[in-house]
Amino acid sequence: MEFRIRYCLLATLAMLAPVGAFASDAPVECKTSGGSWRVLASDPFPADCGAADCTGLSYTIVPQTGLLPDHVALLVEHDADVIVPGSRDVAAPCAGDVVTSLGARDCSSRAVRMNENTETRSFDLVVDGAKIPVGSSIVVKKGKTIEQCRITSLGDQNFYFDPKAQVTTLQTFDFEGCSVTIPTSVETGEGGEAAIAGEGCVFVANALPVGLAKLIVDDKDVGFLSFGTGYLSSGSDSCTTRVISNRIYTWCTCADTNGDGRPDDPSPPC
Repeated sequence: MEFRIRYCLLATLAMLAPVGAFASDAPVECKTSGGSWRVLASDPFPADCGAADCTGLSYTIVPQTGLLPDHVALLVEHDADVIVPGSRDVAAPCAGDVVTSLGARDCSSRAVRMNENTETRSFDLVVDGAKIPVGSSIVVKKGKTIEQCRITSLGDQNFYFDPKAQVTTLQTFDFEGCSVTIPTSVETGEGGEAAIAGEGCVFVANALPVGLAKLIVDDKDVGFLSFGTGYLSSGSDSCTTRVISNRIYTWCTCADTNGDGRPDDPSPPC
């Protein structure tokens, strides 16, 4: 039995889609100024740190040009009681990060060095108190390459909270060497534009309306999809499709794992 999904008007709708439709002042991902790294932030989580309430965030640095970071620093609010990574890695307000100058002379914030896991490129930030996501800045360094971008941090709910703001969480799916991270609104459940990492990994559909996909079974056209949530594999087991609250994502790996100079799955988009 042959099973296919066909997308209609893919290129046109991708061009017309509002790029910032799922963005907020506290972005859960960003690309550094020179394009060397992509930064992914998790949804805030309650952390066990011995205090009455603690809140954590996890950050992942994804190299885009092969550079592995040797220094990472993030800004938090000036009076944040940082539990992780520890007081010796937290600068005083106005002082900034001594390596990159992030936050220097900014007395509304303090810089936090997050260098304990530079080999794994995964970092945790834990602060005392119940906090919510707020927009901040992160800097990533390798040798003389220093780049920055805007990313979510943790702030005081009473001061920063905007009841109209859309709060997002991240879902990550791994399939055949491709890692896809999809930001999802916790209010509506709807997915936003996803990020992809992995050798030869490419999107066919990225946050498109599910109604653009048509189902073909044994060459029989059974019509356009109308709604749903779920996932399936297709092609030569190198493509997967995920539907989240009526937004559809399809990605494939075009990697050459057997070394014959051709992608494992010759079907589009490889």
